[in-house]
Amino acid sequence: MRQFVFILFLFTSVFISTAAETNYVCIVCGKGPLAGQVWLHPRGPICDECEKLENRCSLCGLPVRAGDGSVKTGDGRFICRFDKPNAVLDAAAARDVFENTRQDVVDLYGRGFLLKYPDVTVNLFDVDYWSEKGRDNGLDKYGFASTRKTPAGECTHEVVLLSGRLRNEMISTAAHEYTHLWINENCPSNHVIDSDTVEAIKGLRQRRLHKAFLRYHDPENWPVLRDALRAMGRADLIGPGSNHLVPATQPAAGGGRRRPEPTSSRGLKFTTKGVRPR
Repeated sequence: MRQFVFILFLFTSVFISTAAETNYVCIVCGKGPLAGQVWLHPRGPICDECEKLENRCSLCGLPVRAGDGSVKTGDGRFICRFDKPNAVLDAAAARDVFENTRQDVVDLYGRGFLLKYPDVTVNLFDVDYWSEKGRDNGLDKYGFASTRKTPAGECTHEVVLLSGRLRNEMISTAAHEYTHLWINENCPSNHVIDSDTVEAIKGLRQRRLHKAFLRYHDPENWPVLRDALRAMGRADLIGPGSNHLVPATQPAAGGGRRRPEPTSSRGLKFTTKGVRPR
């Protein structure tokens, strides 16, 4: 129940009432000290007058008013002054996010994940663009990728990302759409995806964690695995014994040894790159 209340607080303004003056200052208009009806938003207190404002930040729900440093996008969304520095509002910033994410993905998975045709056009779209396509819920579509193949087999790529999102949120979408481009290049032309296939969206943090679990015998992965196991309530898997996944401490610099990689009952050595005879 506490978790539910906390999540609710993240996205709404909580009402409190006080008869005496407080040290609260409205984070929207700067009025204060506040007394009487006060609203608490995750970014700070809000006076009752500002809480009644119709315009809200599309990212955090904070009320916005003219002259408070917020910005209005071309499709009518508002972004408050707190989110504006981290919001991607132009194509140049979107290209920067995509290129950095592309490099992170290749660093994570290796050069085999490079595109054969690396030139990618990156553009932004807004809710109006999606509506003009005859689709609803434009804010639910974060991006899409397309690849055009010439008769000679050469590819031209384009990625389009939803404007006005925070950079850290756009990174996950950019990684997902880059993967689509790689699949478009490498998927056989006669391959058909089943109609009931469901895409799974994972951010780079989750992908790195999954890779760390696959390579749990590498000491470089032990710190992140210890944190993950504690968060999962499985600290019992941290320790020095054979029944533990990772040790409780890091090896001394230069003197560490990897944990033995598991060996199957058939005498085959298991690695994350496949199974091969010893």
